[in-house]
Amino acid sequence: VQLKVSSKIDSKPIPLGKTASMTILHADGKKFASPNDNSMVVRLDLGKTRVLLMGDAEAGGRELPSATPVRSSIEGTLLAYCAADLRADVLVAGHHGSKTSSRKVFLDAVKASVFIVSAGPTKYSGVTLPDPEVVAELTSRGKVFRTDVDDIACSINRAKIGPDRDGQPGGCDNVRVVIPAAGGPQVSFWHGKD
Repeated sequence: VQLKVSSKIDSKPIPLGKTASMTILHADGKKFASPNDNSMVVRLDLGKTRVLLMGDAEAGGRELPSATPVRSSIEGTLLAYCAADLRADVLVAGHHGSKTSSRKVFLDAVKASVFIVSAGPTKYSGVTLPDPEVVAELTSRGKVFRTDVDDIACSINRAKIGPDRDGQPGGCDNVRVVIPAAGGPQVSFWHGKD
């Protein structure tokens, strides 16, 4: 599927069940220098709770959260063409909590109060994610769950998911979000055993 990012994506909700749907807010199948530019952004509507999945979507280069997203970036495109559709209760932060994503203006549009940062304890391209500036910004807005510190299995395996010491980047990413009939979303970590 190749959808143009130069205009608003006309994506109708895809039914997933009685009170659940998925809306694709960004997808672009063009070949980019960085595969992060091909990240799909999806919003799940689960009853009254919305979860925004950012994948490796970026806002531009490594900048502080106060920087404006680059207009041609995924965050910039989403803000320009579908800002009202970004509203979510839970945000899975873009690009593992890197300073390449999660700009303040974007977070203002999302208005989430629960944040999940899927990151591992190992360096990738000389950087250990998440970046503290992004974590601080998210924490100022609500509850932050981090796989690198909140997932017990991740703390036991200080290398990464997949084969250890294989020279490849990686991290811990076992997250489960439970949406109870009453109350707010609950986040936990699981290890593929159930």
